[in-house]
Amino acid sequence: MIAAGDWLCKSAPGVSRRSNSANPAGAHARLTEAGIERIEAVYAKLGQPAYVRLPSHLGDEPDARLEARGYTAEGHALTLIGPLQTESSAGEVELSSVPSPEWLATLNRINGREGETARVFDELLAAIDVPAAFAAVRREGRIVSAAYAAANDGWLCLEAVATAPDWRGRGLAGEMIRGLMIWGVGRGARAVGLQVQAGNASAQALYRRLGLGRELYRYHYRKAP
Repeated sequence: MIAAGDWLCKSAPGVSRRSNSANPAGAHARLTEAGIERIEAVYAKLGQPAYVRLPSHLGDEPDARLEARGYTAEGHALTLIGPLQTESSAGEVELSSVPSPEWLATLNRINGREGETARVFDELLAAIDVPAAFAAVRREGRIVSAAYAAANDGWLCLEAVATAPDWRGRGLAGEMIRGLMIWGVGRGARAVGLQVQAGNASAQALYRRLGLGRELYRYHYRKAP
């Protein structure tokens, strides 16, 4: 990471905006014109487009400043949190401490990742250094729904919840999440959180039914012209 005023410029292999964007170094980070120019210089040197991640707690000023410079908005998301539910899942959920090749291939296929993008995703998961569980629901002999979670400091973080298109709407994601919550309780987690696209109403409804009823904050990205 490279500091640019109150912002930290991240750069990592792959195409994730979260890992290749300028992020505020604290809750009171300010975004000045000089800071923007520094961010742009950092990413120009890296040969990457300049992205700035804007959490809602920073207020409207940074967003307006970037918009005035021609930055476009994208990637709107929100963070939901809630207490862990401990009732058993109605279905059978497979849990593993490491992602199997089948699990990785399924998740990459559902999300349209291939080639270098899939390889980087696989390597990032292998680098997780806190307790993690990789969940799967199998139907007709194959994995059709997958997700993973990591537990640390009393929190369970849910990630990469995905179900094959022809198996959606059958409650499989809910089964997986409940299974991961039970696993998290056993690892000392007391609360759960995840990030979801702001426009994905069906996913938000599912997570709220599972107890993630509090919106902690929102964020979006601004991309340099």
